[in-house]
Amino acid sequence: MEKKRLTISKGRHTVVIPYFTFGRSKGTGDIFITAGIHGDEVNGIHGVNRIMQWFNRSEITKKLNGKVLVFPVLNPHGFQSGTRTVPEDTKDLNRQFGLRKGSLSTLMATTLTEVLSQCAMGIDLHDAGYGAQFIPHARIHLSDEDDCVSCSRSLAQVFGTEFILEREGQRNMMAVYLNDKHNTPVITVETGGSQIIHHDAAQIILRGVKNVLVGNRFLDGEMEMPTKQYVVRHRDIVQTKHAGIIRFEVGLGSTVSKGDLVASIYDPVGSTTLPITAPKDGVIFSIWPTNLIRVGQTMFSVVCMDKRESEDVIEMENYVVKPFDL
Repeated sequence: MEKKRLTISKGRHTVVIPYFTFGRSKGTGDIFITAGIHGDEVNGIHGVNRIMQWFNRSEITKKLNGKVLVFPVLNPHGFQSGTRTVPEDTKDLNRQFGLRKGSLSTLMATTLTEVLSQCAMGIDLHDAGYGAQFIPHARIHLSDEDDCVSCSRSLAQVFGTEFILEREGQRNMMAVYLNDKHNTPVITVETGGSQIIHHDAAQIILRGVKNVLVGNRFLDGEMEMPTKQYVVRHRDIVQTKHAGIIRFEVGLGSTVSKGDLVASIYDPVGSTTLPITAPKDGVIFSIWPTNLIRVGQTMFSVVCMDKRESEDVIEMENYVVKPFDL
């Protein structure tokens, strides 16, 4: 293991981004793993910590057929202040890639691009941040310029979450920019949220990283894949028309039928309790577990799993190990 750092300065502000390298480049292309691009997201950072512990405990460096770059936190000042954005300029670092403006965040993105674009692929770890929680899933960000969608989809499938979400990406997101301009497939992995450590999420991250390393011949071993995998293309988001105190009757990942009671809202002003039911058959994909809720606030989302009635999801074919031609 070798510790390195990137130093970015703008005016009186300086940011130091630490990272670690494991193994050596052997012509197979490097892999990067990043977390903490949003300072209020803790599960990705915790997942990276678990990965590094595994690397050091198992002496992975001696076994790697290639180099892995690990960035524990891309937005260190945001993490230290508990903010999603870079506090010096209040910009979202994950919307600055490819921009030419001279803000500190843009300089950070440009410096990171110089390193990350040299890699063959990447895994960017996130969670839902403050307020929400997501079922563990990998995301593929689509764009009109992306010539590497199939690569990203393959990488997401190798990672091994049951659900893979396809969504439109914004041009200046790290994953989209590296895909579009450098043909570097990058997946975003979302696990948990609400600034709470989800220990099962750390296990999913660790297993996924192992799968990617094994599937691309960086390590010897066997991949651990789910029985089925689904590409999610749409989810129904349920918002409330009432303010009050909400109590959930089901949890994240629960299977529900249309009309099932998902939550109830107590309105102290009207002294009423209102039932909130599932709009369709499916799985609770995300949830906002706060108990105080306002009018118009999102409560949860549902993904329909009945292929006869919905095109929300597509069941993927069983994965066959076909490493990238790096």
